[in-house]
Amino acid sequence: IARGTAAAKGTDGYFEFHFNTTPETKPIVLPDGSVDYNKLGKIELAETGQLLATYHNAIPATDGTDIFGNTTPIEAAKDLAPLKGKGFVITQEGKEYYAATEGKISYSEKDHQLSITPIYIIEGNVDNATGDIHFNGDVLVKGNVFANTTIRATGNITVNGHVEIANLYAGKNVILKNGMQGSGTGTINAKGQVMAKFLEQTVVTAGGDVSANALLNCNIESGAEIIVSGNRGSIIGGSTKAVEKITASSLGNRVGVKTKLIVGFEKEFKEIIALFDEELADAKDNLLDAERSIARLTAQLKNKPEPELADAKAKAFRDKITYQAKVKEMTTKREELIDIRERSIDGTVIITGMVNAGTTVIINGIRETLESERRNVNFTAKGREMRVYTNDMK
Repeated sequence: IARGTAAAKGTDGYFEFHFNTTPETKPIVLPDGSVDYNKLGKIELAETGQLLATYHNAIPATDGTDIFGNTTPIEAAKDLAPLKGKGFVITQEGKEYYAATEGKISYSEKDHQLSITPIYIIEGNVDNATGDIHFNGDVLVKGNVFANTTIRATGNITVNGHVEIANLYAGKNVILKNGMQGSGTGTINAKGQVMAKFLEQTVVTAGGDVSANALLNCNIESGAEIIVSGNRGSIIGGSTKAVEKITASSLGNRVGVKTKLIVGFEKEFKEIIALFDEELADAKDNLLDAERSIARLTAQLKNKPEPELADAKAKAFRDKITYQAKVKEMTTKREELIDIRERSIDGTVIITGMVNAGTTVIINGIRETLESERRNVNFTAKGREMRVYTNDMK
């Protein structure tokens, strides 16, 4: 009896990681809808010589045969390319990856990128005794950040305790597990996200989302969304501005404290871009004038090389450099304004609870100030009109 042999499927090569490759990067939502920020921002740390990953080679597949002796091929098992990145060494066999330095472990599955980056850990508080912190990497403060201090980091800033009237500048994200009371002058500036248990009387500028359980008398600007979580997630007082969307449980309070929300632009885009283009045209004219002055003075110096003309030419060159930089900066800013306009076209404000009188909502220049309470509503701008829907009817 003729018999074939079954093909044996192989196993692709894979990496076994000896650390958590997916640390929590989003707030943990509790049953009441609020967020537990204490579980956010857990950092995977490496010690020098620590085993980070082990590579397991592919197990080859074995082709089969049919009853006539013909080969029945099966797809070959594949090996993976070595990990890319920095801060680690690989054994000669290419199987094991060890940390070459102390620092924070990060891994991108998409890019197969493994990195150990510097981190500055303050075991206690940041105060007048420690002085200001300036660090090229991440900063983790296990205690509090007290008044009149500044932290600057090119990476993330994470504070386990409370933050008082301080200034935080991060090249990536800011995570405040117990919130910040800025007393009107405390500031946060992050190129990424800002996540905090609460923010009170704080000035915040973020390139990404801003998330909190409460915003009290703050001045907030987000380059994406603002999310105030929980059944008591309130925005009370101040100015809260996002490019795309604002979500909260309630706005304002019963005594009518003025609370302003802005999505997109506070004024109409046509008005903003028209004024901006006038300034840009003036800058270009000034640049052209400087270039003409340089050409004129160059010609004059050929016939009459006097110190006064040379000084004037040097000044014209300085003016040219100044106006070139201004034109470049304003051209970039114009592109950013257009990007904001495009991302805010469908901008909304979604409130699941009470919107109190005294609240003003502005979406791309369309303004609505509430003189009476509303509940569970969605604000959108259509044409030159603000539309207010009940959420379950929209």
